[in-house]
Amino acid sequence: MPLEGTSSPAYPAPGATPGRMEAFEHRAQEWMSGAAHQAEHAWDTARHQAGIWGRRAAHQAGELADQSTAFLRRYPIPSLLALFGLGCMLGFALRRGTERRS
Repeated sequence: MPLEGTSSPAYPAPGATPGRMEAFEHRAQEWMSGAAHQAEHAWDTARHQAGIWGRRAAHQAGELADQSTAFLRRYPIPSLLALFGLGCMLGFALRRGTERRS
């Protein structure tokens, strides 16, 4: 804000004429319109990019599921043994963590 008794194009002086006030209001409305347009453009860009990332993630998740299924069908017994071992390790780790807190 300008010092008292001074004016600038952005901040009209306190005793400004109605014409200057209208010009100030017009510039403020233009600025707000430009800001709204920029915000709308940013929102559209973000929404578009999020859609791309979502489709890509869904595609990769589908490929991972297909590959996992193929691996389990090709090696069923080693897969079950590995999953059993991971389950036991997780169970021991969780049990040990709760014993330390008690």
